[in-house]
This record gives sequence, C-alpha cells and structure tokens, in this order.
Amino acid sequence: MRGAWWRLTAMVVLAIAACACSGADGRALAAHRPDGARRCELECLDAYVGLASSSILIDRQPALVVQYTIGNRCDHAVPLDLSRVRVVVDDDEERRELTPYDPRGEIRLLPLAGRRIAREAIAYPVAAPDSLRVHIDLHGVADAAGGGDCAVACFPAAQLSCE
Repeated sequence: MRGAWWRLTAMVVLAIAACACSGADGRALAAHRPDGARRCELECLDAYVGLASSSILIDRQPALVVQYTIGNRCDHAVPLDLSRVRVVVDDDEERRELTPYDPRGEIRLLPLAGRRIAREAIAYPVAAPDSLRVHIDLHGVADAAGGGDCAVACFPAAQLSCE
C-alpha cells in the first residue's frame, strides 16, 4: 500500500513538472501537439487531440491510444476533466463507446494552472482498432472548463487521421 502511494506521488510530481514546462501561447502549444491532431478551443483552453500511429496491447488485448495536448491561455487555473471525453468507435455494422484504461483511477478532474500546457496519452481497449473509425468528443471537457464550442474529432480506420 505504501509503495503504491509513493508511485502515485511520483506520477503527480512528474505530471506537474510536465505541465509547468512552458507557457501556453500558440507557438509553444503547437510545438507539443500530436501528429495529425485536431484543434479545439474550450474557453481558456486550446486542445489538440490525436491518435498514436499504432495500437498497443494491454493485458493481451489491443488498445488505441488517444493523445491530448491542452494549453491554458488564461492567467488563472481552469478545471480539466479528461474522464468526460467520449471516445466512440464504429465500423459498418455497429457503434460503441470505449472506456479508458484507468486501473488506478487517475483520470479525474484536476486544475490546469494558468499559462501552462498538459500532455496526456490515454489507452482505450478495443478489438481490432485498426479497422474502426474513431470519434473523440471533447464537449465534456468544455463543460468542465466553463463552456466553449468544440467539434468531435474524427479519425478513419486506415491511418487514424481524417480530413
């Protein structure tokens, strides 16, 4: 139990250090965005969302990885809740919402300090991720951040990026 607490503390410290690495102006944020990412504005937040170029295995099950780069343009902290992101996959026959891989319950509402950037990658277990279209809905994050207008980012199965 004590070892788990120290690991969690170390992860929080690393996350804070990563967020504090630079200010959240447009150039700094664009330098950190994932390849093929879609941009979304959420009041004080600028968000880039993209997919890793390949899937991973979690407990022998394939998973796709969604990459987030989020910058806070405001001087004050804003709430950021990636647990409210909806990731939906579909093929020609069915559509289903995915659940993030979060065995330690770390994906939750946290403040993003003013003028800072956060980067996160979250795995979503799913069978045959390379044959599915992926839709990532950031409206829940916009609600947590106090509003904003953000479209759903869409990625086709073939390369995991779409126009």
